[in-house]
Amino acid sequence: MSLTATPVQAPTAAPKTAPPVAAPIAAAEADPDARTQQFRKVFEQEGYRPEVMNRFPAIIYYQELPPGMRALIAVGKIQSVARQYGIELMEIERPVVRHIMTVSQRAGGQVRQIEQMIEDRLGDDFSDLKSKRQLKAKIIVTTDEDGDERLRAVADLG
Repeated sequence: MSLTATPVQAPTAAPKTAPPVAAPIAAAEADPDARTQQFRKVFEQEGYRPEVMNRFPAIIYYQELPPGMRALIAVGKIQSVARQYGIELMEIERPVVRHIMTVSQRAGGQVRQIEQMIEDRLGDDFSDLKSKRQLKAKIIVTTDEDGDERLRAVADLG
């Protein structure tokens, strides 16, 4: 029996640049299956091998949440963190939401980061209020002597 070496072709390397943004595909294709097929074609044209692309059952088009929806999520996250401390929020001032949106956008704009940011900025205040048995609070924005804004949870005495 004779064994001969068959040259093996090296796998195609992944392209050096990311595929072009395919927003027109997503906009044109309302059907998720058709959209997935269109995205696969774009990736294959960019050098991704079909056998690699076939391992992905679907390609989900990510669309950033609009600011209004992110603001509602921020309010919900503030309420959620407050509840963890046993604090009932009576008021969240508008500048609070604006502050959270601005800071979270600078940090990458991820919704998941908002809860951690709220905990970091308000956790000590919530803990302090709970230890003083002041379980009703409002969230405000204060400005320090350097002009930096800071979120604060303060007792709602009203």
